[in-house]
Amino acid sequence: LVFRSHRERFLNRSFALFLFFLALWVLCGFPHHLASNPSDQQVTIVFRMAHCTATLATGTFFLFGMAFLSGHRPGEGWRWLTVCAMLLMASCSVTDLVIRSVSQLEPGFRVESGPLYNLFVAYMVFFGFGGLFSVALKRSRSRSTDRTRATYILLGFGLFMALAMLMVVVLPEVMGRDVTSDYIFFLVVIPIA
Repeated sequence: LVFRSHRERFLNRSFALFLFFLALWVLCGFPHHLASNPSDQQVTIVFRMAHCTATLATGTFFLFGMAFLSGHRPGEGWRWLTVCAMLLMASCSVTDLVIRSVSQLEPGFRVESGPLYNLFVAYMVFFGFGGLFSVALKRSRSRSTDRTRATYILLGFGLFMALAMLMVVVLPEVMGRDVTSDYIFFLVVIPIA
């Protein structure tokens, strides 16, 4: 629906692509629950795919935020930087550079991070909150309909991203095991609502 309406506009294309990658990310939250006793390798693959699709969704959200702010396609430099960083980080996410291994514990998972995990977190913070910052700037400069749209985007995706960082990065570090990442996929309801 977003793509069909003004499909020639970069804003609509970037938002549609963001929603597509977000949907793929949500699908990554459940495959390991389909097997009665998934192997550690299967769970590791699911975690890597979730990180990969989250990387792609976050990069396209950043591009959407910049397009929403300016009203047109972001500059070529920003597009190249974002796409290159997005593809590089997505490629690293499906290897042991971001997630080395995952094993099931009762309850939760033991996630062994790879050498580029901190870079992955920095990428998610920069591009995720960079996109939100662009939307916030648009909100502060706008009146009426655009201001209302920006407010809804900020509330929905801002709350979702903050909770995602808390549940996927902060709590597992504090607790020493990941018992919250299975719940993050359900929180996608917040921006949809």
